Amino acid sequence: MNISQLFPTQWLQVWGLASIQGAITMAWVIYGLYLPELLKQVGLPAAMQEIGLPTVIGAIFAIEGAIAVLMEPLMGGLSDRAQNQFGTRLPFVTFGAILASVLFIAIPSVVIFGGASDMTRWIFLGVIITWAIAMTVFRSPAMCLLGKFAFATNLPQAASILTFVGGIAGSLRSLSSKFILSLGAALTFTIGSMVLIGAIAVLRMVVDRQAIAPQPDLNSLESPEVTREKEPKELPPPFLTSTLLGASGVAIGCAARLIFGEVFPRILKVEVPNGNLDILMGSLSIALAVLAITSGFIATRFGNTPVMIVSLGFAAACLGLLSISHGEFAVVAIAIALVACMSAVFNGTIPLALTIMPQRWGGLGIGMYFGGFSGASALFGYLFPKPAQMITFPNAILMAAIALLLAGVAIALTTRLSNLPKQEVLV
Repeated sequence: MNISQLFPTQWLQVWGLASIQGAITMAWVIYGLYLPELLKQVGLPAAMQEIGLPTVIGAIFAIEGAIAVLMEPLMGGLSDRAQNQFGTRLPFVTFGAILASVLFIAIPSVVIFGGASDMTRWIFLGVIITWAIAMTVFRSPAMCLLGKFAFATNLPQAASILTFVGGIAGSLRSLSSKFILSLGAALTFTIGSMVLIGAIAVLRMVVDRQAIAPQPDLNSLESPEVTREKEPKELPPPFLTSTLLGASGVAIGCAARLIFGEVFPRILKVEVPNGNLDILMGSLSIALAVLAITSGFIATRFGNTPVMIVSLGFAAACLGLLSISHGEFAVVAIAIALVACMSAVFNGTIPLALTIMPQRWGGLGIGMYFGGFSGASALFGYLFPKPAQMITFPNAILMAAIALLLAGVAIALTTRLSNLPKQEVLV
């Protein structure tokens, strides 16, 4: 009997965790849509008006990304210590989500009741930065719970549910932006806050710590991807492995920003001129979500790390084909193939971190990846405040392809390190 059959995936708990992923994505979609309007309502100082609203928004996102670089690994590592000492990391998830939901409602409230004044502007900036910090408190600890709900070989299949729900929520930005904006900031932010609170309630309801299936003895089992050795409990987190996870996050984040922010919008405008760009981009987001289910099955069958590396290589090849392709059918077909590859990459990141890092440092591993991914946004926004004017289409494709290949190298190195003596990895 396959060892994973002895520890079946706890699908109810996985769907509860997916609700957190969906709520997080939905909150960021709402925030991104309303931020320009809210900044206008509080009134930009003359100095900010001179550099322009898009640059100001880019700077805010860059600051929030830089904060996440530090906070994601910190919160993941602290939740690991809580898990090791007290047997649970749920307090991080609950406290962070409740704090984030309260601050989320406060964002439009400051604007509505404060009006346009210097004090309101400073309070508003303080609230949105604090909210961004609160969002980092619970994301890595929450996603680390996936390792409790599925055995190692089943992690990609379980993670596909998270990718699916997150992708559907992310498609709202393109498909429902006008509707979301028509609701008004007060109602929309309240809905987003209640969805986050509801997701936490669902997760707490389905997660009974006493009912979580015990994890197998890693010393007596062999993973299809790595071989493990038991380490002393006081062993510090593996520096090189965690650093490479962060580096892979940076590379994948840069590639994703270029592909979905620059490559797809530009080529679809040119090659599919009669199509609605918002609908096309939303459809690609839905395709990414749906294809994650297939990616999860494939990665479960052939191994998560090989599937990720192959997908990164094929994604780079698809970018090359896009640079020389013309016509609606060819461009759309290649775009779907590229989305399928990126779906497999996105779907494999959390299982990768949980599989490569030692069991007691799973939250840190996920935090390093999320921090690197967020750091890519901060770095990109700093280097290219006006990407449409600063990056040509061929350069966008070249940069994205290089980032994908670097991500593949980083992931391959993490696997290599995990096979060295005295490396322990979480199932």
